[in-house]
Amino acid sequence: MEDLERYWKRLYFGTLVLGFVVVCLGAWTRLADAGLGCPDWPGCYGQITVPDSAEEALQAYPDTPLEPGKALLEMVHRYAAGLLGLAILGLFILARFGDNAHSKRITAWLLILVVVQATLGALTVTMRLFPPIVLGHLLLGFTTIALLICLRPLPSWNLRTNPFKVHLSFAWFFLALQITLGGWMSANYAALACPDFPTCQGEWWPPMNLGEAFNTPLVSDTSYLGGRMDGEGRTAIHMAHRLNAVLVLGVLLSFFLRLRSAPGAGAASMLGIWLLSGQLLLGVILVLIGIPLLLAVFHNLIALLLVLNLTHISRIVWRRPDVTYNPNSLTQNYR
Repeated sequence: MEDLERYWKRLYFGTLVLGFVVVCLGAWTRLADAGLGCPDWPGCYGQITVPDSAEEALQAYPDTPLEPGKALLEMVHRYAAGLLGLAILGLFILARFGDNAHSKRITAWLLILVVVQATLGALTVTMRLFPPIVLGHLLLGFTTIALLICLRPLPSWNLRTNPFKVHLSFAWFFLALQITLGGWMSANYAALACPDFPTCQGEWWPPMNLGEAFNTPLVSDTSYLGGRMDGEGRTAIHMAHRLNAVLVLGVLLSFFLRLRSAPGAGAASMLGIWLLSGQLLLGVILVLIGIPLLLAVFHNLIALLLVLNLTHISRIVWRRPDVTYNPNSLTQNYR
């Protein structure tokens, strides 16, 4: 059983690192406009690797010229996602040999998410970057890494008189809404709709079309690469993201400041404050200097780290007060 524990910990660490890599590659692929670098799925121009020549690619898809850099980025993302799926399958199998009901339950959910994610990945290509599919793919990617964090052991915080549950619920709501708005903004290419800050297009309240902003009709015969929304619709998405950022700042900052008073929670609360501050500062910088690719990917990563920090806190705030779980062990349910 000790060997099983050792294999579990090594595979878990590798899976967690790979999960971060996949999320970053996914953001990079999306932001580099490489989501259709390969016009088919799961291969690329009918092959398991990027074609060796543009002529070879055009024979398979005459209407889709090969862009080698984008095709390679898309395939690297797919390969990494496939490895992540295999790693999660390995965790699922190892958990069946242990007695930890928590690990068995979480790995089962992870395996289901992997299947759903693969389906959304295929639909992202076949539906040619249809924004709701792109957004769903992003949100489930974040959810997958959050569930992986739930396999870690819990620290011993003294929260018997827990006053944080309601505040934490509001923090989750506004953070989830902000990430959804950010994903929707990216999927509809609205990040540059407001090229200035704190105003937008030189105005505090520019012309916007809310009806179009959150309504994407399905058009089966064309690509959504570059977006199909007019300027006022994109402006509305961008402004919604900005305004909700103010609410996120107020709710999460007040929550992290309150949490500092809980014994043992100082590190998690300070990490949350630093991540929140860095994310807001980076968001302003991205607008002012024009969305450099590396900084935009880092913006996605910090959002993920905020989700993981809040997930870690939530497991403690919402756990049963009389039980300390040890989900990192395959042989013990409690410690």
